[in-house]
Amino acid sequence: MASLTIGVLAPLSGGFYCGTLLLGIAEAVQAAGGQVLAIQTVDAGQAHPDYMAPPRLQIPLAWERVAGWIVIVSALELADLRRLKATGKPLVLISEQVPELACPAVLPDNRSGVREAVTHLVEHGHRRIAFAGSLGQHDIRERYAAYCEALTAHGLRVDPRLIYVVDDNVESGGIAAAQRMLADGLPSTAVIAGTDYNAIGIMQTLSAAGYALPRDQAIIGFDDIAQAAYLSPALSSVRQRFDLLGQRAAECLLTMLTGAALPPEPIYVPTTFVARESCGCYLQPPAAPDARPPTPAELPQRVVELFGAHAAGDAHLSALVEQVAQVVTAAAEGCLPGDDQLQRLGTQLVAVAPHMGIAEDLFWLLRDVCAGWQHATARFREAFLFRMAFGLVRGFVQRQFADLNYFQALLQSQYQISMDLIQPHRSQAELLGWLRWTCARAGLLALWQDAEPERSLRVAATYGLDQTVALDARYQPAQFPPAHLSALAAAGEATLLIPVKVQTSDWGWLAVVAPIENRFATGRETFNQWAALLSLVLDHQAMINALRSQQEQLAQAYRREHELAETLRISEERYALAARAANDGLWDWDLLNDMIYYSSRCAALLGYPEAEVAASPELWLSRVDPDDRPRLEAALADHCAGRTPTLECEHRLVLDDGRQRWVLCRGLAVRQGERCVRLVGSLTDITERKRLEEQLRRDALYDALTGLPNRRLFIERLQYLIDYRRHHPDCLFAVLFLDLDGFKAINDQFGHLFGDRLLVAVADRLKQSLRASDTAARFGGDEFAALLTDLRHIEDVPRIAERVLHDISQPFTLLGQVLTVTASLGVACATERYTSAEAMLADADAAMYRAKAAGKARVVLLDDLLENAPDTVSF
Repeated sequence: MASLTIGVLAPLSGGFYCGTLLLGIAEAVQAAGGQVLAIQTVDAGQAHPDYMAPPRLQIPLAWERVAGWIVIVSALELADLRRLKATGKPLVLISEQVPELACPAVLPDNRSGVREAVTHLVEHGHRRIAFAGSLGQHDIRERYAAYCEALTAHGLRVDPRLIYVVDDNVESGGIAAAQRMLADGLPSTAVIAGTDYNAIGIMQTLSAAGYALPRDQAIIGFDDIAQAAYLSPALSSVRQRFDLLGQRAAECLLTMLTGAALPPEPIYVPTTFVARESCGCYLQPPAAPDARPPTPAELPQRVVELFGAHAAGDAHLSALVEQVAQVVTAAAEGCLPGDDQLQRLGTQLVAVAPHMGIAEDLFWLLRDVCAGWQHATARFREAFLFRMAFGLVRGFVQRQFADLNYFQALLQSQYQISMDLIQPHRSQAELLGWLRWTCARAGLLALWQDAEPERSLRVAATYGLDQTVALDARYQPAQFPPAHLSALAAAGEATLLIPVKVQTSDWGWLAVVAPIENRFATGRETFNQWAALLSLVLDHQAMINALRSQQEQLAQAYRREHELAETLRISEERYALAARAANDGLWDWDLLNDMIYYSSRCAALLGYPEAEVAASPELWLSRVDPDDRPRLEAALADHCAGRTPTLECEHRLVLDDGRQRWVLCRGLAVRQGERCVRLVGSLTDITERKRLEEQLRRDALYDALTGLPNRRLFIERLQYLIDYRRHHPDCLFAVLFLDLDGFKAINDQFGHLFGDRLLVAVADRLKQSLRASDTAARFGGDEFAALLTDLRHIEDVPRIAERVLHDISQPFTLLGQVLTVTASLGVACATERYTSAEAMLADADAAMYRAKAAGKARVVLLDDLLENAPDTVSF
């Protein structure tokens, strides 16, 4: 089966849901000697909140390259599923059952988990239990049906007023549900959420409204995502294994490919209710009063059940499970293993756990096993459990640290990739150079050629393929990608096909061989997002080429003016220009009659119905932003007067709905002798380019963590005031330089994430303490500065400084911790001796260090004008 290729149609090519499903599929397929080819069906750059209805499958991509198909829920419309089924190749669905297709469907057992959750709430005494979720997907509809069945089974009525249907399965849907619950006066005492992300949105909104959870509202989610156990309160949830869903689907398809027939019935993967704090339980699950503790001999099977199919198919994990059994057996006989052995074993188990909650469950399982050691003392049991717990915790920390390193490396690669993509490319063959910053093993970019329906894909660029795939090679969609690409995939990798398509720009497909990514919630952060950037780069190149072509066309039109008769010239040029302009709006201004011909594209850019029209120049000029109109009129006047060789002006249009659109106006004058009689030109939509430019400008001037101005912007504003004061001596301003006391110790004790949260909170306090005319900035680390302007009296400075230190010294509540932090503050006031911002800032910095030396938590002022003010103010 070495040449076996399984096709997977998924809404996204990664993320915690689709990515984990793909990992499960790849594990089973690669174990059988095959490879996975995963096709993303939604446009590049989109994530789950961006799509609800399944997309259309426009082309039979890879239909001849795969032996069978696995389709993940929401990947295709029903009509396209029918087309796929009609090909005769085996088909398996995940998380959706379509009876008319008569094919197997692998589904999570939504009903049992939800029924167990409702029963648990009823046992807690709840009778008014609400449901919140999006009913657009099969899984959520099943969970809602199970909720109704469970209420009825307990003699409770399904109250329509307690059903909150939302638009999506993520946090925004939960927020919307919670807002409606609050508007209704919170009529329920507990709520079942369709997904964990819905539950998180509900928890955030109710907590922000002042409600205590779970006292005022018990909450249970579904999916048991990684962060569920680490929320406050910890989220109770129904655990399902996405990787097992993928494995089961792949196993079904592989069985069908052997010729065996499978009944078109649902195949359910078990789900388990996990009780935590948000339902009203304690974090530690109590042992059943009549339950018999597991024996050491039963332990391996119980561990396998915790890890699921992942344990049964992984030799390394099976060896670890055997080690656990040996260690427990030895301890049961009174032989306590060494610290290093237990801690190392706990660390290794966490490293291979598919879900962090499994490590927690493993600890409670070991606790129950220890309870059955009749000859062991309580101290012996505690020592054993402590060492295992230490290993599990250390493994958790190592895993978190590895995730942090992964995310930092990804952030760095995002920067490198973005910089690579925005650089001008000499040819299309260079368009995949950015893949060197990714984990991709190989890749190719194929662009559409010809027109529909006989379109083909041309290889425009390759990466890591040497000469196995030639540039400009053409493939029919059904035969793409080439087999050489898929053969390169290693364990845990797949061939990913992502559309290079954003909105109306459909360029082709990006095919890469890379590890399957499942650490992010949305699935948008890696190749999906990079394909969207690649589409924008191709749009930009096309725009540049169109502008060059347009410039040549305008010059040709000008030369034709002297060769054609007036009537023939006007009509033929109008239609020639309209035929050549694909994306730009053309206009033709008759200066003698003061009328402009607008092409249909030009009218659309101006916000009018898309149709050719001849009208007054005010049709255009009235749309121009009032701040830009003088500049546009000046540019028109200069070009008509011959002072500029061409007309070129960027300006904003204000549309009827208030939105602004940036356009680039270009044009050429047509003259009779020295007289300008016509202007011919175009309007190009450059809104997206302006947005990117503004984003780059902001990134250069503002601190990424706090959003405050950075040192560069602060110095620019300070230098402006110093220069201004040379001509206006009565201008009073001052600089505050602030450094947190003991911030390094806080970072060391609570971690950098906590430290970052504290810096953001201090920045907010600092902004609130200052006036609207003042500027707060962060220089880096725990150093902040403030520029006090529009001062009426220099004596106001100490009062403002005191207020800043007082506000900052108030307690902070961050991540469940309450702490107080102080700061040392130095002040420099404007005097005639300052000619540079750096000098004034250096004085304020020196004053701050004097405050540190004087005992911290105080202000030191260095200013000749404050004759009556104290040198220091302490707290």
